[in-house]
Amino acid sequence: MMHGNIPNTIKELNTRQILDDGEDSFAISHPQNQTSPIVFASPHSGRAYPRIFFSACIADPMDLRRVEDAYVDYLFSDTPQWGSPLLRALVGRACLDLNRAANELDAHIIDPPIKSPRPNRTPRVQAGLGCIPRIAFSGTSIYGRKLTPAEVKKRLKTVYTPYHKALNSLIDATRKAFGVSFLVDCHSMPSQSELGATFPDIVLGDRFGAACNSDFTDLIERAFSTRGYSVVRNRPYAGGYITQSQGRPEKQRHAIQIEINRKLYLDEHNVILSSNAAHLKKDINEIFENISEWATYNAPQKPAIA
Repeated sequence: MMHGNIPNTIKELNTRQILDDGEDSFAISHPQNQTSPIVFASPHSGRAYPRIFFSACIADPMDLRRVEDAYVDYLFSDTPQWGSPLLRALVGRACLDLNRAANELDAHIIDPPIKSPRPNRTPRVQAGLGCIPRIAFSGTSIYGRKLTPAEVKKRLKTVYTPYHKALNSLIDATRKAFGVSFLVDCHSMPSQSELGATFPDIVLGDRFGAACNSDFTDLIERAFSTRGYSVVRNRPYAGGYITQSQGRPEKQRHAIQIEINRKLYLDEHNVILSSNAAHLKKDINEIFENISEWATYNAPQKPAIA
């Protein structure tokens, strides 16, 4: 377990939280003054669930928690100190995956069939990992009954749409102020694949250069590498829906996904911060404070073309 004092917010978030109707499904930590063109976002670290979710859920609570990018929001919680905003999802990934297209829906868990949005059966959906996932940790089923179209639409309306609207707003405002925006989409990954293969410490996904300026990606890679972390680009994660949809370098709108190996900061089985979490957080602070200075210095400082 993590040594020393754990922030009260982290203690509170270790328990299952219920999200009632009308409560926010995301939170934004704003700097006093935004001085950096970098926007940070954590779409998979939420720990709360709408009350109605548990009327259909049969999965063990820990199997829900083990698919979270647990405490990534904690690792990046100091971003306002570097002059950047941090957007945090509050709803658990097992309830709704914000790093999917809204129509990546699994028709097999919806009855009667939903007509809008029309389900798009992508490979992720076929694997049970669509916008509303069908499976939790180790392939365990999340639901004991079918979801109604009304439940699906409500989840999209109250969780998915508000988050993406907030993300777009932060990026648009940043581009307007600095002439450029850099989205760092923050994630974590298991230490091993289902087949037992080990993952590197850090995986940077920029859609093979299509979503982000290579100088920005190079800078992040060097910063982690010089601190002894193993870094790989685009394999096995090249960036999900958010990176793909938000990364438009030709419009000075850059996006990169960062995946952090959970062994660096987490007891994966019990979903508890490890003794190394504070060290990793310190490294992240130093790395991105310096990168924020670089991004600010190199920003065009004029409105970007829409």
